[in-house]
Amino acid sequence: MDSQEVTLLINNSREKFKTRVPILLMIVLWSLGIIDWSPPTCESLYLYCPIIGRSRLHRKITFVVSIGWLFTMALTAYFGALTYFICFFGLKEHFLRFVIVVVCYYPSLMSGTMFYIPAFFSNRCKKSEIDEFNMSWVNLFKESAFLQRINYIKKFNMFILPRLAVYVFFNICSLAVSFVILILYIEVYNDCLTWVSYIWTASEFIGLIYLAQFCYFLYLQRVSLEEEFKESECFIKANAGKLENCTQKVKNLFCNYFQLRKLFLLWLSIIFFSITFGIAAYATWSYKKPEIRTNSTVLPTQYPLHPKGIKKYCPYSCDDPKYFENQHHLLIYNVLAFAKLLIPAVLSFSVMRGLDIKYMWNRFILRLRLMSTTDHLDFWNTFIRYTKDLHPENQLDTKLRFIIPVLGLAFGFLGGWKSHE
Repeated sequence: MDSQEVTLLINNSREKFKTRVPILLMIVLWSLGIIDWSPPTCESLYLYCPIIGRSRLHRKITFVVSIGWLFTMALTAYFGALTYFICFFGLKEHFLRFVIVVVCYYPSLMSGTMFYIPAFFSNRCKKSEIDEFNMSWVNLFKESAFLQRINYIKKFNMFILPRLAVYVFFNICSLAVSFVILILYIEVYNDCLTWVSYIWTASEFIGLIYLAQFCYFLYLQRVSLEEEFKESECFIKANAGKLENCTQKVKNLFCNYFQLRKLFLLWLSIIFFSITFGIAAYATWSYKKPEIRTNSTVLPTQYPLHPKGIKKYCPYSCDDPKYFENQHHLLIYNVLAFAKLLIPAVLSFSVMRGLDIKYMWNRFILRLRLMSTTDHLDFWNTFIRYTKDLHPENQLDTKLRFIIPVLGLAFGFLGGWKSHE
């Protein structure tokens, strides 16, 4: 291939990609902080070049604003979690609030930033040379890598998000939790709120918005990988007998699959533990009024005797049993508690289409067997054996998927029982 053909190929791929990047999708990437400092360049002649026709100054301003939004949102959410921890740690009467919010809800809510921020620094501290078979999950958070992968998804244009219905579903789930929070504050907690409560509310709203965008980002990664599997099957079928070409194709496919599966397993571990721990603790907890002795001047345990610092502004009175004597208020509180625990689980299961994406690889192996013919018997036997050896059976992943929820349940029940002693 001479230099003119290479230039023509790059220009054609650029033009093709220019017409296929939805504007709204770039806004989603901006809200997630997945914007590169410099315009992405084509890393391989076999992939579409994600070139966006904007000036360098516009690109740098977009990058700075995007990263500024990301870290502002992350700091707000982490500050909310920190103040929750300071306010309620060690107070028995606030065990339920502490478990649901600090131990379970915030880790699930901010799981996106827990992965993206390390990936952000890793991608920028890494050497610039290209590793063709880099299998680290941090590569998934590169704008160039994502825009190359999105080409596998068909049937979308410049003005409509791919899989728009899924994007709407993720945002509706997040808005539903926000709506219940507002109802709780208006109907129940309208006379006990402090400025700390508003910080918590802002951090939750921002975190829910980010969680919806993050889930949509991962969903597109999973869908594009499924389409890449289909495209690889067609490529292998058309190139049966060409072992070197097919092995190169399947190596690239496996790297992309391995990156995404590793990220999903880590992410789902956090979600799983938070859900099971929270539900178990919630199931063992009952609303009881604090015992106040008439001959004692000691305040009930739900109020610190001498609050200092930020504790002076903590809304301890919001957990007073009087707020839950009304069955309507108690129902709102229960709905919100379960929504905070279950909505992250619903979103994560929708993203992954189950508990693991290993089904993609197993299905790929099966389809290779079905498409094999006697015309190239040696090729098919060698190629299928090589493909299976890339991803040997590993029982550790399966065991961890069961051990982590069991640990969450065990710690949750233990914490709930201990809180009543």
